[in-house]
Amino acid sequence: MALEMTDFVGTDRVNAELGLDDVESGDGSETPVIHSAIRPDVGKKADKKRKLNATVASDGDSLALKELLAVEEAVVATKEKNVSLKESLLIQQESLRVAALNSRIAFFQQCPDSEASKMFFAMQSKLFLAEMEEENRRLADGKVEMHPSDK
Repeated sequence: MALEMTDFVGTDRVNAELGLDDVESGDGSETPVIHSAIRPDVGKKADKKRKLNATVASDGDSLALKELLAVEEAVVATKEKNVSLKESLLIQQESLRVAALNSRIAFFQQCPDSEASKMFFAMQSKLFLAEMEEENRRLADGKVEMHPSDK
C-alpha cells in the first residue's frame, strides 16, 4: 500500500501556510503549472553570506592585504608568462624563417646545374660567410658570451 500526496488531507493548505510552491492543476488533461514562492532569507547560503560580510567588515585591513598580495602574485605570474610567450614567438619566427629557406633550397636543388640555382647557392654562401664574420666580430668585441661548451 503506497501512500500518495493525495492521501494526506490538507496538503495544499499546509503548503499555502508555509509559503511553499503552489501547484495549479486544471482538469487533469493539462500539465500542472507550478508557481514558485519567494524564498526566505534564511538557510545555509544566506548564513554563509552573512558570515562572509561580517568577516569583511571586521577584518577589512587583513583582507585588503591578502587581496593586494594576490594581485602582486598575479602581476609577477603575468610578467613571467609574457616573457615565455615572447620567447615562444621568437622561436616560431625563427622556425618559419628556416622553413622558408629550406623550401627555397629544395626548389633550387631540383635542377642544381641551372644558372638560377648556381646564383642562389652563391648568394647563400656569401650570406653564410657574412653571418659567420659578424658573429666572430661580436665574440671578439665581447658583446656575446660564448657557451661554456664552446670555450
